[in-house]
Amino acid sequence: MKLVETTNLQLLVRPTPPDEQDKTAATPPGRLRGMSQGLQTQYENFRTADGRAPVLVSATASSHIELVEVAPRLAPLRQLLWRHPYGLQDEDQQGQDREEEEEEKEEEQEQEEEQAATGEQGPQRKRQRTAGGAGGSGRGGAQGYTFEELLEAVQASPEQLRAALAGEGALLLHGRWRAVDRAYLGELLEHLLLAAEQEGMPLTALREAPLAASLRGDGYHPAVVAHCLAVYGSRCSGGGGGGGAAEAAAGAIGAAEGQKDQGQEASTSGAAGGGGGGGAGAGGTWALDSTKVCIHFAHKVLSSGGPSGGPSGGPSGVGSGSGARSMGLQDFLAAWRRAVPEALQPGLGLELLKAEVLVEGAGAEARIRAFPSAVLPSDPAARFSLLFSVRPRWAWTDLEPFLAGIQVPGQSAEAVLLRFARASQATPDSPLLYTAR
Repeated sequence: MKLVETTNLQLLVRPTPPDEQDKTAATPPGRLRGMSQGLQTQYENFRTADGRAPVLVSATASSHIELVEVAPRLAPLRQLLWRHPYGLQDEDQQGQDREEEEEEKEEEQEQEEEQAATGEQGPQRKRQRTAGGAGGSGRGGAQGYTFEELLEAVQASPEQLRAALAGEGALLLHGRWRAVDRAYLGELLEHLLLAAEQEGMPLTALREAPLAASLRGDGYHPAVVAHCLAVYGSRCSGGGGGGGAAEAAAGAIGAAEGQKDQGQEASTSGAAGGGGGGGAGAGGTWALDSTKVCIHFAHKVLSSGGPSGGPSGGPSGVGSGSGARSMGLQDFLAAWRRAVPEALQPGLGLELLKAEVLVEGAGAEARIRAFPSAVLPSDPAARFSLLFSVRPRWAWTDLEPFLAGIQVPGQSAEAVLLRFARASQATPDSPLLYTAR
């Protein structure tokens, strides 16, 4: 909201009722509309005005309030989602919960048999056991946040929040949103690729149901398997879904989950299965995005042997400072090609990593390190401060990929750039270089 002052006189009056509005007199034939007849006409107008009720001025105004569109402030969202990311510890907890449920069922069955034999009733013990089990499963913020809780904490519209959740790759499980640990999700992707190879599935036609059943034995929740497919691929037609054309990838699925989040319990697999109409069990068919899969293996190669914070940590862990691990460019390219599945190797190239890495130097001395744009601050000032702290001078071709996440209503990324950077040329034929203002 913006307060705008004015020097003009503004009078606030009540609306004129329809029965008091002027009735336009008919223009006599042969005379142009609005043409005056002289003083007699003016006298008639004044006499008519004297017969009307006076216009009452209720107040005067020297300013008014304007609504100005602003970019959503999403920094709190990232902090909340990454406070307790979903990972291996949740698998262990789920295993314990399943064991407790099985023990509870066995105890209830023993109670029923004992009750049938003795004729005694013991509902109190059963209620206490049920209440204890339910209370142990809730861990507050560790389980994530509902859509309403996030909307209350973040300055954004519901649609902007859904888009941000999709951009963060957030998981919706049991009606609550949380991030997924990057290392955990990467390991799940590799298990999924191995399971697909064992099942004889091409990467462009992965069937969710058999993959989820295969990975269930390794401790992966079916909803998390569906989430992994949504992050690294897109749903396609066929595969028992009866759907139409291919749906959007992770962003559209995250938005659909957000719409189903309110007022019901849902999971990623349930929300993602909308095209098939069969729930989580019906699954669907997915096509992996080769670029996203190759980017995953690139970050894995860059983080191997380096600090544990790399891509496995929170959103600020990968290449966010000068301490990020680097390696020789040629060594990286060779290791990257060995890590990527053979079916995806023909499309490998540095052009896939424009917004994911920084290359310093040239020739045999060139080195590469992780620097994903997805984890950079969304605030323009903070983002440019980080960019120029990492590299004092940027060529436009190197800088452009890192401007995609900047959102300033009514301004292009180039216009925002000129607010925080100045352009210079060594010679008229040299490329533009941008430095901090």
